Amino acid sequence: MLQFVNVKFQLFDVESKHGRAKKVRDQIRRLKEDIQRFLQNKVFLILLLLTAVGCYGFKLMHPTIGIDDTPYADYFSDGLAVVVGRWVMYLLNRFLNIGDFAPFLTDFAGVLLLIVAAVLWSVVFYRIFRDNIPAWGYLVFACLFLSNPLISEVYTYFLHNGIATGYVCSAIAILGFQELLERQRMKDRLGPFLVAAVGCWVAVGCYESFAVVFLVAAVLVLIARRICGKKDKPVRSILFAGAALVAAIVLRSLMVNLLIQVFSLQHLQEDGVRRSLTEILGWIGDPKLRAEFTMALKRLFVMYGVFAYHYLPIWMYVVACMIFGLYSLWCFLRRKDLWILVYMVGAFVASWILILVEGKVTLYRACQFLPLFSAFAFLLLIYAGRKLWELPTQASAVWKKRVRDLAVGLCMAAAFVAVWNQTADMNKWFYVDYRKYEDARETAGNIALELEKDYDTSKPLVFIGDYYVPMEIIQDAYVPIGSKTFYKMNRITSMIDEHLLEKFYRRNNVWVAQTPSLSVLSWGMTAFDGNQELIQFLKMHGHTFVATEGEDFIHQVLMDNLDMPAWPKQGSIREEEEYIIINFGF
Repeated sequence: MLQFVNVKFQLFDVESKHGRAKKVRDQIRRLKEDIQRFLQNKVFLILLLLTAVGCYGFKLMHPTIGIDDTPYADYFSDGLAVVVGRWVMYLLNRFLNIGDFAPFLTDFAGVLLLIVAAVLWSVVFYRIFRDNIPAWGYLVFACLFLSNPLISEVYTYFLHNGIATGYVCSAIAILGFQELLERQRMKDRLGPFLVAAVGCWVAVGCYESFAVVFLVAAVLVLIARRICGKKDKPVRSILFAGAALVAAIVLRSLMVNLLIQVFSLQHLQEDGVRRSLTEILGWIGDPKLRAEFTMALKRLFVMYGVFAYHYLPIWMYVVACMIFGLYSLWCFLRRKDLWILVYMVGAFVASWILILVEGKVTLYRACQFLPLFSAFAFLLLIYAGRKLWELPTQASAVWKKRVRDLAVGLCMAAAFVAVWNQTADMNKWFYVDYRKYEDARETAGNIALELEKDYDTSKPLVFIGDYYVPMEIIQDAYVPIGSKTFYKMNRITSMIDEHLLEKFYRRNNVWVAQTPSLSVLSWGMTAFDGNQELIQFLKMHGHTFVATEGEDFIHQVLMDNLDMPAWPKQGSIREEEEYIIINFGF
């Protein structure tokens, strides 16, 4: 009898394993079919590739050396990337040798990964909206995602492939999360949960802001499913997303500590910025930190709201917020479904949760959710139009068809304008980056030639002052004080704080776009407690000099030479007994 029972349990176990294997095969087959649905659509693929060429073609053909391009060895070979939590690229470098500076190859790989990400995110939302959104709607979504100009804020950094990889992995994580929502039995949920957690883990290991991307995307999936009539259990769904994110963060911490031990990176830990939970939430009990946090919220309002007057991606984001917010409210009021309202608020809260961690507001460090959110709002707009059209009406079929064709035509025209403007804007910022590089290369080259001709180049170089990129190159990154746009922005910010806009004053302008205005020369003068990155920039252009380390020493040299003329004036280079001073100006 016991032998019979044992055989029966063994057969049940074998059948269970075969059942799980079949579900995995079915899941892979379904994903393959969904991807092929887009890749076999020639119009979708060709127009997506053309958008990629329009956005990134100039960047691919005009490589530059900028911020974070000089210390690639520190990140990849020495392990600094691991210490700051970005372990994926470091580990990948152990197999693919991505640590050497290879501009075209690296940028090209990044573009391919972004295209893959655009397709995967299209699959994510196709599984919700299905044919309620036409094929051209998913095309516009993918193009809007791929062409969002905020991507250019981080794409000019050599480590940008972490961003592209993060988008791919976070899309895979959300596909796992979607499958998790579909499963009814607990034992069937383990596989999808692991996909969600591991995908999020790898994404966060590329760039910490992908924790926000996963969280925002999970909420967008939940509200989209709710709007489409799928009645998931809200509390359980939120717990699934939270558990996957927590698991990813725990795995990230374990992986970082493991790699630090395996590759003996303990000596770099003091160079990494890692904060405890007590430090992160310190603003709650500390009045001074609370005031700083309040100011961060004000800066958030300006950078992700008021700057829409001048900066196209922020304008697109504000429009997306209006579409998302208004349609969510309409669905809430029409269906009396409180969870739609909860998800709507949750999407906005999730977008800004990184402020708690960073304690400051930036575009390039925290904006990774924005291309996805802005593109999703367009999908929601098309879906809303479809559903509005299905409402009963007294109009004749012919008249109804004419109005529908007109509405579709206007929507497609608006989509074309949006994609074109985003593509042109991104192309512009890459052109600005190239002109900045040419200016930096020419300036550094002239200084190097002057030093090699008349000075003892065995002495360390000490750079003081600040180098400013000519305003003619980066004017589009600023709003001139006194302009019409300035007064529009100031009118809104003054309602909150009459001095709020002053926080963004720089060179008699309002600083709007962050990365496009930054100089590799100014960054290289002070990065990593010395000017070794500026020396490395010179070396990458054929000039070898000796670097100076120590912020205190450089500051003392600065204070002792405040009367020096600025480069390129006579006397802007001064040779001392032990070092050579170069002053960029004050």
